[in-house]
Parts: sequence; C-alpha cells; structure tokens
Amino acid sequence: MPTERKQCGSVGRSAPGAQARSRSGFVLAELAIAIGVATAAFVGVFALAHQSLRIADDMKSELCAAQAAESEMERLRAMPWSRLAAMGSSFALDTTATPALTELRDGSGTVRVLPAGGEATKEGIRAVSVRITWAGRDGRRKELAFATLMTARGEERR
Repeated sequence: MPTERKQCGSVGRSAPGAQARSRSGFVLAELAIAIGVATAAFVGVFALAHQSLRIADDMKSELCAAQAAESEMERLRAMPWSRLAAMGSSFALDTTATPALTELRDGSGTVRVLPAGGEATKEGIRAVSVRITWAGRDGRRKELAFATLMTARGEERR
C-alpha cells in the first residue's frame, strides 16, 4: 500500500486567499496606471482644443481688420479725384462708415493721403495708406496696414 507523504511548507504553492489578494493588488496598480495615462491624454487634448480656439479668435480678428482696411480702401478708390486730392493728410476712420471696426476689440483706424514721394510737385499721384489697430486677446495692440498709390488718370475719361 502506497504511503502518502505530506509536505510541509511546499515551495511554489500559496494559500488560495493569498493568491486572490496578490491578484487584486495587481489590478489596482493597473487601474491607477490606466487612469494616469487617460488623464494625461485628456489634458493634452483639452490644451490643444484651447489653443485652437485662441488661434481661431486671433484669425477672426485679423480677418475683420483686413475687411475694414479693404472696405475703406475701396471707398477711397471710388471717390472722385478732386475730393481725394483735397482731403487732409490724415484722419481717423468712423465706425459708421467702416462697420467691420465694431467687430474688433478696441478697434480704430486711420487713413493717410499724401502726395507720392512726399513732394507736392507730384499732383497727379497720392500715396494712400489705411492702418487698423485693435487689442488682441492678451491685451497687446495689433496692427494691419494697406497702402497703395492712386492717380488722377482716368478722371478725364469719366
């Protein structure tokens, strides 16, 4: 008859309760790491979304400034030469004449109409510049300027 031997303190085997405790500790560590990775990913996505919204707002402001400058430049181009030549050298834009300025934070604009080259002898040419300034999201002043030359040519043909 074979005899059964009992081993005392066998190596490699653990009590059933100890194995369950070890496994639950491992799951808890995995869960903590997974939460940390997910949190880092969400923080990155939200930071990217915030930066994208800020850039989009800045681009909208620049577009409004460009529209304001372009509309004022077109208004000046449509003006008869005699009126353009008689204008003062510099004046501020009115928000009623340039409604795109109202879309800008603290938006303002100036127009300069000078004889080209700064010489009064060039009566048929004017250097015209339109400068739009506004406050950015960070409070710093931003600026956009358009400039062109306008001549009296074609005035006689009208």
